Amino acid sequence: KEIIEKMGHVLFNHGFVKLECIKSVFEREEMNSTCFKKHIAIPHGLPEYVNRSQIIFARLREPIVWDQSGNEVRLICLLAIKSEETTVVNDLFKILKHKENVDALMKAKNVESFVDIICNKNFENMR
Repeated sequence: KEIIEKMGHVLFNHGFVKLECIKSVFEREEMNSTCFKKHIAIPHGLPEYVNRSQIIFARLREPIVWDQSGNEVRLICLLAIKSEETTVVNDLFKILKHKENVDALMKAKNVESFVDIICNKNFENMR
């Protein structure tokens, strides 16, 4: 998948992951689709290839077919998370499981508002 390759190389070029992380994302995707709910994919690789935990998002104008089952996605959240920092994954799932949060993310006008939504929804979930 071209989008995973591009997102993975952003993480690699900034030193957040080792190159093997990208390969491990593809291997993980072959085992089982990371499509979550409708129109969301949360691909991830092995934590041993992560130098510094990061999440990179891609919001697509048009959906793409994600897996062999024909599931389509418009929001991709590529996770590069160290083993000891997995609570952030739970926080992300809490946000993405609510349709109104996903709708807000898809309608965000710019990167700043997208990040604000993630941060504010995460704070709300912690209360």
